Amino acid sequence: RLGPARIRVLAPNDDPLVDVPSLVLRFELGSASVLFSGDATEAAQADLLLAPDALRSRVYVPPHHGAETPYARALVAAVHPELALISVGLAGGIGEPGERGRLIVATGAVQHDFDARPLTNKKGELPGLGVTTLPSDRVVTERLRIAALKVVERAQIVVSGVVLTGDQIVTSRDVRDRLLKDFPDGACFDMETAAVAQVAHQNQVPWSALRITSDSADENFNLHEVLGFGAGSAAELFDRVIVRFLRG
Repeated sequence: RLGPARIRVLAPNDDPLVDVPSLVLRFELGSASVLFSGDATEAAQADLLLAPDALRSRVYVPPHHGAETPYARALVAAVHPELALISVGLAGGIGEPGERGRLIVATGAVQHDFDARPLTNKKGELPGLGVTTLPSDRVVTERLRIAALKVVERAQIVVSGVVLTGDQIVTSRDVRDRLLKDFPDGACFDMETAAVAQVAHQNQVPWSALRITSDSADENFNLHEVLGFGAGSAAELFDRVIVRFLRG
């Protein structure tokens, strides 16, 4: 226990196939519950599914920030998040001054590097779904925005917008600006949110995302600085926002 909260460690266990253990925690505070699955490997995810009843939670933070794995949909079904599936993590900004530390509450997500034309009508459109932007749940997004506003000192750092997702970190001003020309509603860049959104969309689970900008998605990108920011200031801010979100 941690004060009024109850925390249960679901992983790692003694599975010899799991060579990079990551904590998987189920957090309870009153009637609220959250499953934080960290960077659980595919082997660890398979092990979690052996005891699906232990996973049931109102809010789900998927492994690797929502990266697609063979177990992604099965985990969503087992957790059955009645409140929301929320993606949290760092993001690249869009080149505006003073961007580090800006909180982006996702109104939607786009796979900016997905292009199936001529099978689809335009860049970013997902075959079979017929959409480019996967909209977040309005109620969950508004609750997340209000929670963020309650824990920050400056309201102007909380911004709502579309998260542009791709399979590489954007570290070029030219690439960044070209993507923003293609998707002008973009508020930040990451590598995970649209994957979370697609899994949630296909499982009819409400979703949203909270990203904190760590850089300006240009040539000044410094991995060491970004990781330090993520482990320090960003992690603490994520915790405060999610706890406030759960308290309502």
